[in-house]
Amino acid sequence: MSQLKIAPTLVLDALSNSLGVDKGDIQLLSSIFSISGIFLAIPGGMLMAKIGAKRLIVLLMAVLALGNLLGYVFISNYPLLLLSRAVEGISFAMYLMVAMVYIRHWFADKGSGTALGFFGTFSALAQLIIFNISTTLIPLTGFRSIWIYLTVLSLLTMVLFIFVLEPIGTEKNTKHKPENFLTQALSDKKIWILTLSHGAMTFILFTMIQIGPFMMKDLYLLPDHLANAYASTFGLSGIISGVLAGIIIEKSKKPVIIGALGFILMLISVLIAVPLYSWITDAHLSTSIYIGWWFTISFGISFSYTAVMILASALSKKPEVTGYHISLVNTMYYFMIVVGSPLTIKVILSTSWSRGFTLLAGVAIIGLMGMIIYNVMQSKKGQ
Repeated sequence: MSQLKIAPTLVLDALSNSLGVDKGDIQLLSSIFSISGIFLAIPGGMLMAKIGAKRLIVLLMAVLALGNLLGYVFISNYPLLLLSRAVEGISFAMYLMVAMVYIRHWFADKGSGTALGFFGTFSALAQLIIFNISTTLIPLTGFRSIWIYLTVLSLLTMVLFIFVLEPIGTEKNTKHKPENFLTQALSDKKIWILTLSHGAMTFILFTMIQIGPFMMKDLYLLPDHLANAYASTFGLSGIISGVLAGIIIEKSKKPVIIGALGFILMLISVLIAVPLYSWITDAHLSTSIYIGWWFTISFGISFSYTAVMILASALSKKPEVTGYHISLVNTMYYFMIVVGSPLTIKVILSTSWSRGFTLLAGVAIIGLMGMIIYNVMQSKKGQ
């Protein structure tokens, strides 16, 4: 929610007017989150190996609270507000890694697929909450109030973590023999393959988040209200597909196959995106077709996301090594957030929608090949 809090139009416009800067500069307040992740994900793994998962996650909530509080104080000063967003981004860069370690610890024997599926809905759920707050509470209390809401929520979560979470890894075993956990993580070839596939998924995910309304308006010639309405189903479908992906993987015990299926669904979706408009001959069917398209690509993304996270978190039994594995995957995640949508949008604007979706198709194929290669590596290991 901290990441997305400036996304609603009401907050974006109010912030732009308050600071006296254009919306392009305001967007930098969002992208700095991902830029922080590129550089801090691996150090996050190092820090967890040194101080332990519980201490780190409590510290991250304190940092998130501090970042939001600084944002509230410096809301009218763009450089200092940008600095506060960078502080918030520290927690964003490391939190996913610690959360995955805990989920793997809690559900080591069974249930990790369902748990990761639920956890994977965080982005879509946060988007849903933030956009609802922007139309209810913020008009009553002012756009600055969202920084205070999130400061309080971060502090409450920090206190909850202190009393509820148990120590694992380094903090539980203070007399452990020193090990080079990073070297162990980097030497596993399978994590690099998973990182490649995860990068492909992220490239497509954040491209669709960015171009959704634009695509519905420019490619399918829909009015603004319908374009936004159809594109918004991506968030809702993300919650549904994320939960179902976890359950399906948990029941089938086939994360690699489900992950590959996810990339196939993404590939089909991007290949039919451009000709889809010409196939609609009945206006009454257009709603079902457009929503069905968004659900299809959403299921593909959720399948691959959950599968990769399950596989990456299961490569090692040591929480510290698992932390580094997740950090490597997340580094690619943050990198592709920064690279994916700008590159695709540039291709679309300079050439055509067909070329843009051809690029996405190529990315989906790379992700699919990654899952196939991973399966081959696993098969050889089992022989």
